[in-house]
Formats: sequence, structure tokens, C-alpha cells
Amino acid sequence: MKKIILYFLTVLFVNTLYSQKLKFVQEKNRRSNTVKEFYILKESKQKQGDYLKKRRTGEAIVKGFYKKGKKDSIWVYYCKNGLDTLRFGKFYNNKKEGVWIENQKKILYYYIDNEIKYEYNLNEDIIKEYYWGEESDLYDVKYKRKWIKKKVDNPPLIINGESPFDYIPRIDFWKMGFHKDTIGAVIISVEIDMYGKMSNIQLKQGFFPEIDKIFIQAVKQFDKKWYSARINSEPVTVKKIFVIPLNIKWF
Repeated sequence: MKKIILYFLTVLFVNTLYSQKLKFVQEKNRRSNTVKEFYILKESKQKQGDYLKKRRTGEAIVKGFYKKGKKDSIWVYYCKNGLDTLRFGKFYNNKKEGVWIENQKKILYYYIDNEIKYEYNLNEDIIKEYYWGEESDLYDVKYKRKWIKKKVDNPPLIINGESPFDYIPRIDFWKMGFHKDTIGAVIISVEIDMYGKMSNIQLKQGFFPEIDKIFIQAVKQFDKKWYSARINSEPVTVKKIFVIPLNIKWF
């Protein structure tokens, strides 16, 4: 019983301190008949926490979250009825990041650092446009049992942005004997065929045997179906190279 009371008092104390740092703000716009509701940090006046923009009749227009004045986490934009979503996705440090979906157009946009990387049509199951930027569009393509360098429309992709290395547990480099600053990389080659199936996993460059095994195993267990590379909209088999840079520093 004492533990329960102590826990309750601790939570109450933390919440009280947090609420003392925030101030609720409501801004009404008569011209647009809208209301904005959010919190600001009392000292810095930066927006912090839940954000809501709605019509004066109560229907939601935008719901989101601010972290020290910057858009963060999931943001949802609504249709006029305040229920159906127009678009939704994630912000990180005031920039669009990862998957954004336009519901009415049925288009998935994938962002990296606020820049669109590709557009994917959910109805047609095709990438409408891939923006290469500084990335090379030359791939090893399998053609009549031979590998040749060719330009592709898009690289092989997991549409939701997942990677084989997203679920690797924390690596204890110290226990493995890395007691000095160390720089290197693990490079892994795989084949991804025209049906989106991955095979022929090869270690091209190692870093340390135990660490190499961790990354190789992560690739082997990644059984997601890939969106295959295309040439003139036709799926092809290609080699994909994973480069995992490792920079171990001790402070």
C-alpha cells in the first residue's frame, strides 16, 4: 500500500511540475472561423505538446505535436467533416520524415529530411517517381544470366521505409573488446529478383566477426517483400549493396 501511495504521489508531483512549466493558449480567427489550441513553455514561449486547429463549430482541421517550438511526431490533416483524413505523416525536428499518405489521391510519399524521395501509387502498386538526388541509378542488373551495369527507374525498396537493421538490439562494443575509437563498415551484397524476393546474401567487407554475424543475420531474417527495381517500368533482378558505417567513439 505504501508503494502504491508513493508511486501516486511521485506521478502527481511530476505532472504538477510539468504543468507549471506550460501555459495553455487559444487563438481565435474570426475571418477563417477557426480556433488554434496549444501549449507554450512559459519561459521560452515555444510551443510544446499537443496542437489542435479546428473550426469554430468543433470539427478538427489539424492535429499534431510540438517539441520546443518545432513540429514533431504524427500530424493529421482532416477533411471538412473533421473525421476523414486528408493526409498524415511524421515530423522530426520541424521536417517531414518517412511515410506521408495523401488519402484522397491514394499516394504515399516517402520523405528524407523534408525532401520527397519517391511517390508510390497505392491503387496501382507502382512508384510514380523516384528522386535520385546524389544517389547513383546504376545497378548490377541480371540479363540473360549475366550481370551488366544499367540505369534503373528506381532501386529495390520496402515501401514503408523499413530496413533489415531497424530491429538490431543494442551492441555492447565494450564487451566485444573495442576499448579504442574505431572506424569501419560492414558491406553486404544481396540479390533482389523481379518478384521482390531476396537471395544470395554475401559479406563483401567485414568489420569484426561477431558484428558481421549480427548484420548478416538481420538481413537473412528480413523476410519482407521488396518492391523490385524497374527498367522502363518492367521489374528486373538486381544486386543491392548495404553499407553500414560504424564509428565507435569513447568520451
